[in-house]
Amino acid sequence: MAAEYQRKVLPFPRRLSMPEVSSYWQQNNIYLCGDQKAEVMPLRNFIAWLEIFLTGPVNGSEGSRPLLPIPSVRALTQLINHCQALIPELPKAIQSAKSELEVRRIWQMPTTSLAVIDAFHSKHKELRKNRRPDYAEAYKEFNEKINNSPEGDQASENSNREEGSKGKVKKNELSQKLADYFCFEPKAGSIYLILLAKLYWQDWLDSSASRHRSLLDTPLFQPLIHAMAKFELFDKTNDLSAWSTTLAKRLPQEWLVGIKSQKTILPYPVAEVGVNSSKKWDYAKDIRILKIDRLDNDEKKNKSIFLIDLLVQHNFYTDAKQTMLLNIGRVFELLIASIVAPLSVEDIHAIMARAPFFSTAALAPTKSITLDEIDDNDSSGGDKEDKELQQGEQNINPLIEELCDEIQQWRNNYKVEQIELSPWLVYKVFNKVFTQVASDAFYPSGMKKDIGTALNMAAHVFYATWFAFGSFEKGELFGLPNVMAATNINPETLRNYEQYEQFKTNVLPFSPTLNQIEKKNVDYENKTTFGQHTRAVSYVLVEHPLKKWIDEVIQFDWPKDEPKPNGQKSHARLTADKWLAEQLKIESTDARNATKVGEALSLKSDEECQTIWNKMITRYKGESEAKKVFQEVFRNRFPEKP
Repeated sequence: MAAEYQRKVLPFPRRLSMPEVSSYWQQNNIYLCGDQKAEVMPLRNFIAWLEIFLTGPVNGSEGSRPLLPIPSVRALTQLINHCQALIPELPKAIQSAKSELEVRRIWQMPTTSLAVIDAFHSKHKELRKNRRPDYAEAYKEFNEKINNSPEGDQASENSNREEGSKGKVKKNELSQKLADYFCFEPKAGSIYLILLAKLYWQDWLDSSASRHRSLLDTPLFQPLIHAMAKFELFDKTNDLSAWSTTLAKRLPQEWLVGIKSQKTILPYPVAEVGVNSSKKWDYAKDIRILKIDRLDNDEKKNKSIFLIDLLVQHNFYTDAKQTMLLNIGRVFELLIASIVAPLSVEDIHAIMARAPFFSTAALAPTKSITLDEIDDNDSSGGDKEDKELQQGEQNINPLIEELCDEIQQWRNNYKVEQIELSPWLVYKVFNKVFTQVASDAFYPSGMKKDIGTALNMAAHVFYATWFAFGSFEKGELFGLPNVMAATNINPETLRNYEQYEQFKTNVLPFSPTLNQIEKKNVDYENKTTFGQHTRAVSYVLVEHPLKKWIDEVIQFDWPKDEPKPNGQKSHARLTADKWLAEQLKIESTDARNATKVGEALSLKSDEECQTIWNKMITRYKGESEAKKVFQEVFRNRFPEKP
């Protein structure tokens, strides 16, 4: 009726084409005024603050900076009127900032002078222009200016943001006020989901009673909830049609038919089935009795068991039989929860007791998965299994206590409590990680005796998450170029993760290297100062306890059963580039790059280099690009050899 009435009073031929609403708030001469008609702040500054408050320090890549759902000047006016009591309470520095970029920097880095960031950006740009890949001078200049700059007006003006619940601007109040407005805007579905997540996270952080639920149990991370009546108003331009295709042979058809046409406010990856393993695989026993070079430490064996425990869940298939699946969801959830809040032993037990986040077992808990016949016997002896499970839980209690202590120490050392983790940033990271890493590989006899692959799975999700954070954080906000690496990573070569372009491009600008951490040298101090002031997740994850545990255990040459997944082609042997990549722990594409091969070879001893070359010329008699490159690098290093 509204549309027809508008057509009646204002026919199309009489209508004018108006500029986009965004063109108004991009101007610098439109001000918001207070009760006394005094100018409070530019409209542009308010919009810039609203964007970073909602989405966090994202760089805009891969759609990470969505347009604000303000369809008209009238809608803009109503939003401002709705927030009029809160706008004057925003930090003075934000009100007086001279650009949108300044507003975002002040909110993200409230105690860092804008001049320091500008100087860092200029120095970094100068070094790039002169093709000098070592940016140590830029971090040195940042450190010097931070140490030499007195406590100025900006830090005190921004203290409102630091005070949290003590300040006049309470983040919960802001989130609730905005949610009360955007819940009526059809195009604001994603914004409303973000605000609901911010409110839920704050409640989860403040109330121990909320900790029995997952931190990610909020509609932003639960697409099936979007069908509820409370979300009917919002435009839904995405769906779950890919689920019915991908999961067609794994979940009941009646359930898949029900969600095939379901619309969602945002796009989501397919729910993870997981990698099936033999239910009888006692990986804890296998690890404890294993004899491997340098693995003579019970502590490392226990950590290996715990990391696989994080992956493992038991699920029913067909009507009665049970199988063991390996899923990545608990590793991801534990990592995100440790950034949002200090974790207790009970919190970690709760994560391990739930079905892994975004697994089919979590999203369709009453549905059994479908597997072809496997050689596992049907589950029996429930009482005996319960006792074994309880015994296992008792055995890992000391390890969970140790992990909690390390997480708390890590939070203190890296001042993690200063990070206001954006639910939107986590959503973008989650979408990327589960698209790249989640698996539904099926092994006819169940994956077993394959400790190395299971541990690499835990490592893969951690590093994919870390690198994804870097891909969305790095950018002009921190004085860095908007250049990101987006290629996938090989889970088989994560022990040398610093060789990856994702690390070098996305994460290294924020984080010190392992060598710098070990030596605690000047470069380490400069990079640490930069990381602390940026408050970027990419910085704090460099020494996360989970990362340390993973790095300790993936260094070993674990035995591999390596059964082929159902339907996977069996290759007689690896191609030369893939074989060389495995030997050097690099990407297969890098095995044809002399520089990359040279860098990897520099980490090997003379004996190791000779061994690899001998194996290669024995295994590959013909010519290949990888063999040619390796021969060139090998002869440059050992010119005396034939």
